[in-house]
Amino acid sequence: MVGGDIHQRDNEDNPTAMFRIAANLAHRMLGDFCSQALFVSSVRDLFDEAQLYVHYTTEFSAWRDDIVACIPNLYGIIRGPDPAVGMPLTFFNAAPTLAESALETLGAGAADLVLAGNMFHEAMFGAVPFGRLRPPDQMAERAAAALVALGLDPYKWVATVYWKEWGFLWHRGPDPDRDILDRTPYIAVIRYIIDKLGGQVIRLGHPTSGNEMPKIDGLIDLAAISIEGKGCHWLQTYALAISRFLLSSPSGPQAYGRAFGVPTVTVDAMSYYGRQRDHDYFVTQEYRTTDGRSFRQLAAYDAGFMTPPFPKPPGTELIRNNADELRDAAREMFESTSACVGWRDYSSVAPGQSRPNAVTIPIPKWPLPRDVFIPPTRRARSDRAA
Repeated sequence: MVGGDIHQRDNEDNPTAMFRIAANLAHRMLGDFCSQALFVSSVRDLFDEAQLYVHYTTEFSAWRDDIVACIPNLYGIIRGPDPAVGMPLTFFNAAPTLAESALETLGAGAADLVLAGNMFHEAMFGAVPFGRLRPPDQMAERAAAALVALGLDPYKWVATVYWKEWGFLWHRGPDPDRDILDRTPYIAVIRYIIDKLGGQVIRLGHPTSGNEMPKIDGLIDLAAISIEGKGCHWLQTYALAISRFLLSSPSGPQAYGRAFGVPTVTVDAMSYYGRQRDHDYFVTQEYRTTDGRSFRQLAAYDAGFMTPPFPKPPGTELIRNNADELRDAAREMFESTSACVGWRDYSSVAPGQSRPNAVTIPIPKWPLPRDVFIPPTRRARSDRAA
């Protein structure tokens, strides 16, 4: 970590709190890193008085810095320059000669709880009540002005839409079950949100050469925008936070909806391995087997296709959602978020539960509820019948 950045937030309510939590955010992929940030922030929210420190490397810092900046209860940040080094365990030794003086001053070396590796992951969401990430004031002021300058109406609600395409700089490689090769249904749902539901749409993602979006009044395509030659991840992060809902295929930005508390419908879904918020919804692909059977929604979940290790009979074909299915998903989210009539207000979010001032180690894994496959407007009635 020599040569890394070390600094302390000045917005912590109680800087003298003695319980210290240090976490290593090590995931390389965007959605996983965001989920880690949400998780450690949620663990901090279990305590009335605590200090949360996070360590991460400057690799991919263009978006990692933005995510970490949105952890509202963070006390200290340690940015290491070398992903091969990470955070050495010797740092937490009590001997001061084994810790850099600046880190010792910061206080992270005296951590009471260190979270790293498999100590926190998707299966543990639910055991720890969800906190929420939110953009800091500086990001929000700059981003709000930028969106208005791009044509977004500040008095009208907005939906964010994302689908996974090939070409992201840190792409894992081709994924035949997740990659969206035909964007036609997504363009159709954008038009539906604008023309029939009365909203605005912001498209999230990355630029795709030769596959540009058509001009649509009411659509701002942030995937095609680069500000100062550095992309606009910070602007996409803020746009997501103010959204009435997010419609997303399974990929990194889908995790942002859960992290920022924005109701999210995951379309073209083919995996379910982390607990979602109560207002979220999954629309699965169709699993069509060689013997003519078809599985979708709860049938696909009950057959075991949606959860690890994601088994499916040999020769099973996955059929992507069509335009009508995406429009139905958007309508469900529109109807179930009727209280949000403008830009979403995320500023006053606070933990709603009493704080136990304790955490169970190992953090238990939590069963995944079936509700996420039930349309939000029918969920209560279906629950009683299930």
